[in-house]
Amino acid sequence: MKNFLNSLRNSGPIKIKELVQVDHTMVDVYGNLTLWALMDHMNGVKKKRLKALQLNEQWKEKVVNIDIKMYNAAELNDQLAIESCFVKNGNKTLDLKMYVSRQKKGQPTKRLCKTIYTVAIHRSR
Repeated sequence: MKNFLNSLRNSGPIKIKELVQVDHTMVDVYGNLTLWALMDHMNGVKKKRLKALQLNEQWKEKVVNIDIKMYNAAELNDQLAIESCFVKNGNKTLDLKMYVSRQKKGQPTKRLCKTIYTVAIHRSR
């Protein structure tokens, strides 16, 4: 596992940030961001990040737990920043932590959501 984490560090960034603009397809009738739309974007980021784990064919990953905490809501035309990073969690697991924040001009950044995907890494047979 140690060699895997070192390879991961050398292959690309451990932490990335994506910006998402909330549009009319992501909100409910009241103009608030729906949980399903937010989860859809976070699952897209998760899929990209886990795909980056495929350094070679000897490693296989499996999501074993998801922990999500919602703090605030977003509205139509808000800009969201989805930050994700890998953190070691035990000998054969990683945590993919995602933080979603709302960024508005002239206002401080406000965290909307924190999600932790626990990923088990093992050698494929």
